[in-house]
Amino acid sequence: MGARICPGCATRVDERRAKTSPYCLRCGAPLGPPAPIDAGRSSTFGGKQPAASSSPLPWILGGIGLVVLLGLGGVIALIAIVASKAEPDAPTAATAANQPKVEAPPTATAVPTTPSAIAVKTPAPTFRPSPSIVPTRTATAPTPTAPTPPTATATNSGGSVALAPFNRTKAQDDVDRVAAGLGSCKRSTGPFGAGSIRVDFEPDGRVGTISRPPFAGTAVGACISARFLAIRLGPFSGTTQNIEKAFIIQQ
Repeated sequence: MGARICPGCATRVDERRAKTSPYCLRCGAPLGPPAPIDAGRSSTFGGKQPAASSSPLPWILGGIGLVVLLGLGGVIALIAIVASKAEPDAPTAATAANQPKVEAPPTATAVPTTPSAIAVKTPAPTFRPSPSIVPTRTATAPTPTAPTPPTATATNSGGSVALAPFNRTKAQDDVDRVAAGLGSCKRSTGPFGAGSIRVDFEPDGRVGTISRPPFAGTAVGACISARFLAIRLGPFSGTTQNIEKAFIIQQ
């Protein structure tokens, strides 16, 4: 049998109590006849009315929907907060970029007011020599140069150069001059004493020497030979000429 509803207060009628009273126990309105029993369906199950459906699925779905809505609302609020914070920076940057650059005025240099602190730059006097003053040049000692071979004095009709004969006087003077300065060849280890050397002058201008003991083969003898080999007379006519020279190396 189907459940009856009170026509007065729309309250479900308790059929067990309705057996004793045909009126609604809540508002007192007449209930009318009970509903017919459907075929193949009993009004009670085990002597009790069937319980109403209490499935939790609607509550679960509602909770999920609420959580989703709250999540969407939080995301939207976060985006709005971030956008509100970022928006003022853009106009500020654009305004700063559009502002004209203002250059700082040059700083003024403090000018002293006291007469003693004022520095006056005067041009340095330039020296202009008088036309009557002639600059003098410092005399310098001439640099000694090696004597050059004498040039040909005359030529014969055939075009060949005629050489001058050996100038023994000049050669002897050069040998004596060199011998006077042989003291600088002295060594602390010796040898010392008297010695002699032969200086050979070749017709082509070359000079050779022959050292004798005790200076032959020593450092002192090599120095002495080098001094005489520096003599230059140049080519001459004739054969080889030689000059003997004695000297003394003091201890």
